[in-house]
Amino acid sequence: MTALNRTIIYSNSEFYQPMLRSYAEADEDVIASALIKENMGNVHTNSSLVQTYIAACLTQKNIKLDKIKSIEKTQEETREHARYWLNSLVPKINATYTDVSGFCNLSSSYWEDLIKLAAEIQNAHDENAENFKLGISELKDNIQDKENKTQSLINKLALFRTDLESDNRNFQAIVTDADRIYAGSEGELQMTRKNIDALSSAIDKDIGIIAGGAVATVGGIVMIGVGAIGTVVTGGAAAKLIVAGVFTTLTGVAMITAASIDLKNKQRDYGEALQKIKQLEDEMAALENAKNQFTSLKNNNDNAHTAVEGMRKTWITLNNNFQELENLVNIINPERRFMLVNKLKAAQKNFDDLKQLAINAQKNGSLEVVVNSELANSLRFTKTFYSFPTLNISTKRLNSPNAWTVPLIELANLSY
Repeated sequence: MTALNRTIIYSNSEFYQPMLRSYAEADEDVIASALIKENMGNVHTNSSLVQTYIAACLTQKNIKLDKIKSIEKTQEETREHARYWLNSLVPKINATYTDVSGFCNLSSSYWEDLIKLAAEIQNAHDENAENFKLGISELKDNIQDKENKTQSLINKLALFRTDLESDNRNFQAIVTDADRIYAGSEGELQMTRKNIDALSSAIDKDIGIIAGGAVATVGGIVMIGVGAIGTVVTGGAAAKLIVAGVFTTLTGVAMITAASIDLKNKQRDYGEALQKIKQLEDEMAALENAKNQFTSLKNNNDNAHTAVEGMRKTWITLNNNFQELENLVNIINPERRFMLVNKLKAAQKNFDDLKQLAINAQKNGSLEVVVNSELANSLRFTKTFYSFPTLNISTKRLNSPNAWTVPLIELANLSY
């Protein structure tokens, strides 16, 4: 019997990046159950990856760079798109697994009858042949419905893909602006570092004035308060913040008094500059991280889109396979009848096995996220969890050092 011909979608060696290749038919997979299994796996893998990066997007704290006014708007837009993916697209993606298990259930009620009919076909137009064709036609109608639903999901993913590409361009532009404004040779980070160096030199000078003046005034008798001068001078930047100054046995010395006042002011400015540079560096790092995470989100969404397209083509292949089985009865003989029955029996077993895999995919289609008390508080769980009883988060748990899990789709409505 002529082998069934088909061209179908498989993934390359990186499982999450589906691409086109030809499929050489195996006798034990006469109606593409292995193809369905692989493409369903591609969809599930890429959906899980997108949800992983969505969790990162939703839990990313607000980035605060006062000279980049578009950050807040861009972050909120990306969160809205992330929520849309969870609320609108994840259920439809999970429905693709339901479609597979549903077809497996439906076909299971046909296999025995189809096998019996195929075994008793004597010619292409007898009652058994006509009933066989009718059964195949009903299965094909169901397959066509699955393909149409998958195409609808593809259309929605295509629109969402456009939104993510826009978000990604916005993030890239923000990072470019931030590098120019804050990290360039004349940027705020560099200018703040120069200011810190100048303040450090000024603090050292004031300490020297105080120490030298005190020594000269009291004949070498010096009492140093909290933090020895040697420690302050050599102990690095942080040590400059804790110097308490030099106490002398005499008061009212103008030089010492002026230097002490200046030292106090310089310490204050130095501390503020250190805090500023740390904040800027932290926010710049957070921005870079958010940009990278969102790029990964966009790329994995592209792969999810491709995987769902592969699933649609799988339904087309499946439909064609059933059509070719139907065509086999047009020229029937004992050898063809025997081979047709064996193919139907093999398909029955494969689809029974596929059903369980589809059920497992349904159960694990929506991910959970690990939450600890710090994240819970930053996401305002403490203020809102009473209005989300399904989360069942107690006050005791909020204060617990132990982490717990909640459905990602519920977390989406509690983010910043």
